[in-house]
Amino acid sequence: MKGEVKGKKKRLSEVAGMRQKIAGLRRSRAELAQAKELLQKERESFFPIIHKAPYGVVLVDQEGKFLYINPAFTRITGYTVEDIQWEQDWFHQASVFRAYSKEILKTWKKVVLKKGLDRVLTVFCKEGEIKQIEFKPTVLDDGRIIIMLSDVTERRRTEEELERYRAHLEERVAARTAELQKANDQLQREIAERKRVEEEIKNLNEDLTRRATDLEAANKELEAFSYSVSHDLRSPLIGVVGFSQRLLDKYAQHFDQKGWQFLSIIQKDAQKMLQLVDNLMALSRFKHREMAPSLIDMEDMARTVFEELKRISPDPPDRLPQLKLGPLRPAYGDSAMIRQVLFNLLSNAIKFSRPREEGVIEIGYLDGEGQTAYYVRDNGVGFDMQHAGKLFGVFQRLHGTREFEGTGLGLAIVQRIIQRQGGKVWAEGKVDKGATFYFTLPKGP
Repeated sequence: MKGEVKGKKKRLSEVAGMRQKIAGLRRSRAELAQAKELLQKERESFFPIIHKAPYGVVLVDQEGKFLYINPAFTRITGYTVEDIQWEQDWFHQASVFRAYSKEILKTWKKVVLKKGLDRVLTVFCKEGEIKQIEFKPTVLDDGRIIIMLSDVTERRRTEEELERYRAHLEERVAARTAELQKANDQLQREIAERKRVEEEIKNLNEDLTRRATDLEAANKELEAFSYSVSHDLRSPLIGVVGFSQRLLDKYAQHFDQKGWQFLSIIQKDAQKMLQLVDNLMALSRFKHREMAPSLIDMEDMARTVFEELKRISPDPPDRLPQLKLGPLRPAYGDSAMIRQVLFNLLSNAIKFSRPREEGVIEIGYLDGEGQTAYYVRDNGVGFDMQHAGKLFGVFQRLHGTREFEGTGLGLAIVQRIIQRQGGKVWAEGKVDKGATFYFTLPKGP
């Protein structure tokens, strides 16, 4: 009896344990169903996102089988999951070094996957195009691998182009730097040479200033000496002229023809010498004389000077030239000096018109801005323009003294006076066609 009771208790205990196991199994099945349902929901929400991702996504299991490839992967590489079902398929078809695809796969697993490194690899796409693709692998907890990839071909090409441009730019910069250094060295040499030349010019200027000072002092001494000598010579010459004239007047009957000739020569040369002395004194006087400028009636002054020259001329009235005097604009200057200018120019015009049967002298003006140009024109013997530069020099003559009298100082005096008035003087002429002398004077103060 006791043995049967124990057997029944044991069977009841086993039944209870079995019932508990069945209940636990039912709970596990429910939990598994719930987990599957949750996983399915996650797939339904997660895979559409991956499916529409702009970058390629690959899911690979622990054995190297491609479980999933999204459309972006196919768009980038051209391969579908049917083309590359296993890792070795991918590395054999997509590697540009197919002969070494196994070694490349080993390196990929050993270096890239274990360390989770990003890599940019050259990929031989399905259509034959070669691209630079960046791979970003991630190993999941269950051993599966998710790989994201993007096409960086254009980026790499741009980077390479930028690198080439940078290298080229560095070469250009280096070349330009060398050029600038060379130019700077040349500039430094030129600066040094310029400083040397400037120093030489400074020394030359100082020497020139000293020479100019010495020359000015010498000129002043020479002018003082010239004025003094001219002044001292004037009295004896006046005496020679006067006494020779008295000899001719009082003792003419005592001289023969030779005596008359000698006295005439003495008187004529003395008068010429006296004129030269007067001109030298005038040249010095007009240079240093203080000016008294005023408004000048040029038309009235020209007419007055011409009438005066007619009165003192040794030529008969019928041999004197005709004067054409038009209206003249007034000028501003020293009246006495300008009168001397007209006197000298008209004297020359009368003298050099003497060979003409009908001499004509024209006085006019040309209006200018700020100054007026006056001219004295004659139809006399004229001159060669090649020698125009000599006209205003001291003691410069273009005609011999036997042809035309004069000292060679008249035009020099004209130039000195006009320059002191702030004007300029020049001449134009042709041989046997007459000459025109111009001078400018201010219109006002």
